[in-house]
Parts: sequence; C-alpha cells; structure tokens
Amino acid sequence: MQSWWRGLLILVTIILALPPGAQASSWQVFNEASGINGRVINCFASFKTVMAVGTDKGVSIYSGNTGTWSAVALPDQVASMPIKDIAFDEHGHLWLATANGLVSIQGQKVSIYGARQNLPTIDIDRVQTHENRLYIGCFGGYVAQAYVPQSGSTAFTPVNYSNFAEEDRLKIKSVGVSGMAMTGPARGWFSTRGGGLIEINGASQYPASSSDGSPELWINDFFIFPGKSREQHIIAATPQHLSLIKNNRAQHEISLPMQDPWLNCVITVKEPDEIFELLKQPEMSSSEEALFDFLGKHSLYAGTRNNGLWRFQRGKWTQYLTTNSILPSDSINRLYAVERLLIVCTDGGLVLIHLDSNQYDEFKKEGLGRAYFKTFFPFPPLYAVQIPNFQIVKGSSYWFSHQHGLTRWRSASFPKNYDQQTLPDVSTRIEPQKEGKAGHLDSEEPELPTDDVSEEALRGYWQLFTKEFLTYDNIDLFEIPEQKITWMTIDRNSGYLWLIFNKNQLARMRMEKQVSKKDGKKQKIEMPDWQIVDKYVPWSDGTELNIVWFTPDSIYVGTKNDGFYILKNPGSRDLKKEPFEWQHHNIFNGLPDSDVRGFAQWNSPQGRVLAIMHYNQVNLWDGKFYSRLDIGGGRHYTCIASGEEGNLWVGSVGGLQRVDPAGHTYSYGSANAFFDSNRITAIGTLPRSSEYELGVWVACDERAGDNEMNTLFEGSDISPAVVTDSEGNKLVIEFDTNNSSFHYFDGLTWDKWKMGGIRNIFIDREYVWVTTNLRVRRLRIPR
Repeated sequence: MQSWWRGLLILVTIILALPPGAQASSWQVFNEASGINGRVINCFASFKTVMAVGTDKGVSIYSGNTGTWSAVALPDQVASMPIKDIAFDEHGHLWLATANGLVSIQGQKVSIYGARQNLPTIDIDRVQTHENRLYIGCFGGYVAQAYVPQSGSTAFTPVNYSNFAEEDRLKIKSVGVSGMAMTGPARGWFSTRGGGLIEINGASQYPASSSDGSPELWINDFFIFPGKSREQHIIAATPQHLSLIKNNRAQHEISLPMQDPWLNCVITVKEPDEIFELLKQPEMSSSEEALFDFLGKHSLYAGTRNNGLWRFQRGKWTQYLTTNSILPSDSINRLYAVERLLIVCTDGGLVLIHLDSNQYDEFKKEGLGRAYFKTFFPFPPLYAVQIPNFQIVKGSSYWFSHQHGLTRWRSASFPKNYDQQTLPDVSTRIEPQKEGKAGHLDSEEPELPTDDVSEEALRGYWQLFTKEFLTYDNIDLFEIPEQKITWMTIDRNSGYLWLIFNKNQLARMRMEKQVSKKDGKKQKIEMPDWQIVDKYVPWSDGTELNIVWFTPDSIYVGTKNDGFYILKNPGSRDLKKEPFEWQHHNIFNGLPDSDVRGFAQWNSPQGRVLAIMHYNQVNLWDGKFYSRLDIGGGRHYTCIASGEEGNLWVGSVGGLQRVDPAGHTYSYGSANAFFDSNRITAIGTLPRSSEYELGVWVACDERAGDNEMNTLFEGSDISPAVVTDSEGNKLVIEFDTNNSSFHYFDGLTWDKWKMGGIRNIFIDREYVWVTTNLRVRRLRIPR
C-alpha cells in the first residue's frame, strides 16, 4: 500500500522537475454570450491587439484595448451570408471571403469586390495576405492576386488561369479552394476540394500525389513546416486520413485512432526542446512511428466534423470533446497557431488554447499555496474561514456554487499570454519562422468599429451572486433568485448557466452586456439575465428535481418521482417565438425507475447509449429501449461518469464499479484500490489518450452527507493552517484526514492522496479542481 505522503512527494517531485512550459494549459472560450455575432466560427484573423472572426452571421471584431467584441454591419449584398475566410493586410484593413464577392473593410468604409475588379468569379473561398500582396482562392480552383491598397481599391490579376475567352471552360469545374500558402506573385501552394494539393511555380502547376502515385483530389486543409534538416514537410488533411508529403508525393497516409473521422483541418506547433525531451514516448504502431518521425519536434493538431479535436504529441494521440473538455462543439472548422497559442474555430464558438499557460496562470495571484496545490477559501468577498462548496463548471468563465450562492471568476478577456504583444498574421498555411518576439503594444489599433468598455474587462476578477448583504471591495455583487443551489451545468453552445434552486425550481442565466453610464460616459457592462423557467416546463408544481445535465445539443433534467425530461432547444432566447421543446421519459414509456439521479453518455459494446443512475440501479437507453445494467456495488449509487475510451464508472456507498468497453465489470474499494472509505463521492475522467488505457480521478469520504444540520461537517476536510514566512509569503500546512482519500487510476496503478471531504471533481485540461465541505482546491498535474 502506497502511503499518502509518498504519493504526494512523488507528484511534487515530478512537477518541480518539469520546466514551466511543460506543466499545464488553459483554454479561453468566446461565443455569442461574449458578444460574437453568430454561433458558428468559420475563420480567424489577427492584427496587433485586434482579433476578428468570420461567422455564420457575419464578422465580429475584438479590440484588445477595450476588451469587447463588436459586430460589423455589412451591405445587404453579403449581410446574410456566412464569412468563409478572413484576413488583415499590413495596413490593418480587413478582407472577407463570401459567396457573393470579396469584402474590404477600411475603417468605416465597407466595399464589395466583384467582376469590375477583375475577379474570376464572385464566389470567394479563401483570402491570404503576404507582404504587400493580397491573394484570393475562388470556387473553380482559381487563384488571383492584387497589390494591397493603402487606401481606396485595387484590381486583381490571374495567378493560375488566363483571362482569354478560350479558358472560360475552366469555370465550370466544381472545385473549391480550401487553403493557401502563397509566397510570391507566381509561387506557393493551394489546396482544393476536387483538384488536390497544387504547387505553383511560375507558369507551371505541380499536383501532389498519394503514396501509390494516384492523385489525392479532396484536400480539406494543409500545413507546411520545416522537418529534419530544414526540408519542407507538408501535412494534408483529407476526410479520411492525413497525408505526409515531401517532394510533391505522400510518403504515408495516416489514419486517426477511429473510423471515419472526417478531418476538416490540421496544423503543427513546434515544441520547445526542453519540453520535447521530457515527454514520455510510448510504444507506437508503424504508422504512429512514421508520423512521429515526420513531425520531428512538432505536435500535430487535427480538427474533425463531429469528432472533436485530436492532438498527436511525441507518439501519443489525445482526443478532446465537449464531454471531456470545455470545447463548445465537437465540430472543428479551422485551426491556427500563434507561437504557443492555438486558435480553434468551432460550431459553438472560438477557443484559444494556451499551450504554455502556467506562465500566464490567471489564478497566479489568487488563493493560497503553490501553483501545483492551491487552496481557495473563501472567494472574495466572503471573509468566513470555511464555506461548504458544491460544484464547479466552466464555459467562458468559471462558476462555483457554494453555501452563500454562486461565485464567478470572470476570466481576462484578452489572450492572456499576448496581452502585451502584437498578434501576427495567420492567413497563410505555412509555419512562420521566428524573427524575435512580437512587438510591444503602442496601444494603436486599426480604425475599426469597436465598443468602449471599462478597464475591468481586461483582467480577471471575482463576482458574487447571493441574497445576503455582505461587505465587499473590488468585487461585483449581484442578487440571485434563490440562495440554495441543488445542481448546475453550463450550456457551452449558448453560454447559459442552468441551475436547480431548492430542489424544485429550474432557472437559467447568462451575462448580457448592457449600456451604462460611468463618469458621464456610456459603457457596456455585463449584468446577469436571470430567467426562472417555471412556466415553460412540463412538470407540475412541487416536483422534486435532482439534477440538470448538459450534452452538446440538449439539457437533461432528472427528477425524484417523475423520471427525466430532455430539452432539445436549450439555447432558445425568445420563448414566445421558439418555445422550449421538451420530451418526457417515465415509467409509462418504459423507464424502470422514476427516481433519476445522474446521467452519462457511454460507448457501450452495443453502441453509444445513455446511462441513467437511480438510487439503487443503473439503466441504459439506446434511444428506443431500456435495459438494466447489473453492476453490483452497495446498491445505493452516488455518482456516475464515463470515459471516451469506453469505460463506465459508477460510485456507490459500497465502492466503485467499472464496466469496460467489452462489457466486463470490475469492482474497486478499500481492499484492492486502498480507498480510505468505500463511500464514493465524486468521479472525474480524463480526455481520451492512446498512451494509457484510461484515466480517472475518484474521491471517497465516509462522512459525506452525515450532518444535515451543518454542511461544514458533511465531510472530512480539515481547515489547514496558514502561516506567513519571513518574506511575507503565506504557506499552507495541511493536516491528516481519516476515512477520506483521493485517487488516480491509469488502468494499471491506483495512486493515493490524503485529501478529505471532496464532493465534486472538475477536470480542466491539466488542472484538477475539487470542492470540499469547506473550500475549493486545485491541483496541477504533469502531462
């Protein structure tokens, strides 16, 4: 049996051995709730402190100086069209690719380019800027170029076609341009859906072929980076596989570890030498070895349609989905990289992933303790020493439910590790060569339509939602409809936070920007928009609600005696025009037990099913029929979770049960997993990985729920001692706990930490957050 102090010492030793860049990551999400006009993000561009995204409803611009997103009003000709691509030129002017022309935004002036500017067609797929040139890829497989105008307009000339009439027959080709990497007026690469990947060199064009010499016609994206000996390597994404290309021919075709992934996009990111050498290299298949050798010291990221984001890093595949990360959608449209910042465009919003986030930890100055073991008790402005905490969820912000209501950590709005640097152009599909650090901000931005906002939007801070009167400073305080929160979840598509109050009231809320005056100036500030949805629900008054749970497209509500309800359109804003669409499932349509306490989507041996946890049984629903899952345990089930690798985990008062992808059942408890109690209180699963069979965190606590009079004593956590050293630093001294522990299992070994009173586990990439009966704790774990 491994003692708790030895496990702790091993973890801390590993973490301290890692350089800063190897330890953790952080994600930021921007969506409609953040001010973006449109849910689906198709493309991204950056210039100095400005970001811009093309969406299904137009274009939105983010100002790093004001910290806000602003929608740009476009002419009626293109106002209702999705933006297919977007790019800034060297003067800060914005160019948009649409199906009805090329749009130019110069300050407040918006122009549309068409036949008069010598475009081969008005259906523009891609736009790229390079030095003083503007390149466009048009439907039909055409590439055209023009000089970037300092002001006014410009005219285009052909790159890979002729203006002569006899060449007009090319325009009937059903070939869309999917990517561009032009390096000069008649030099570079472009990819097509229907015509393959093509190199342009003067008047000649050279298509790339597959490994057997046949043409690879359908390319959704490609990326060029330096391989070994600085030779040019190209990775191209087809719907089914990745092509590893050198000298215009694929060396290998690599499949992802799943069938029919439908690859949309691909990019590589150079890893620092000191990080790359420390990463463990697992055993690999022949195709993984070929990919590893081709990438060199790069990591690969691949986006799919409906199958999330995949990372290949030093021989290991990892899959990120809405179910195991804060991705707002499993459909990834485009990928970009700015040094160690990965930009992900999804069907549910924009995601910025900081690959070296520990250097820019937004909680660096918050809480007590070192970065790898932080304690938060309490959140400002709660000055009580101990506060029972219940849950943690994350959308574009962190939300913490506790005895006094709800606390929000309002994340900094500008990309955290680039808040004092300029963002470079990302319109080309070529890895930029480093030329020193990005320039320091002079706070000058291109003249674009943006909103004003207070300086608070540019940094992270705490907000409290409560019904109590509290003395506070440097904090936003808002009233909450009810104090007692039974359960909560976040709809990452729409940004709504869903809550159950007092076990019988369902509500939703999101922060909305409203105009307010401060010091005589109009500013946009965020205010909570609460909606108690009692009159929009199908159940009767007094129905006891157990849980509210989010999937990528629905909200599930489990009840005490009335089965469960599914809300198919939780993002509906105008409930008069688009009423809620509820489905009811109870004992009258086959549900074996009407007391529903938990949900999990499980990749079972029979396919993907919904696992439903009741008080003393677990049932499966395949969308038509119910079946009982006999897993044993203490017959009083407490929590349920699933891993993307196919394992279903169920906690009970009599231990932990696991059902593997083949349907085999395993039991874990104090005898074989060294739990200090068989009463399981929380389960958290890690993202899918090809290196380990599985990854799961489990908490147990014998005292959980024992004291209904005082929730502080409904758990075994003990308040630590806090002392101040000679330099003024606060040190946290933990005390031993009994009958409660925290464990990690990688499929081979159970590791153990003496952390008591854990009620909820939230996996935030390489951070593990837990709530206890008196505080919130955060662990940083090495990757």
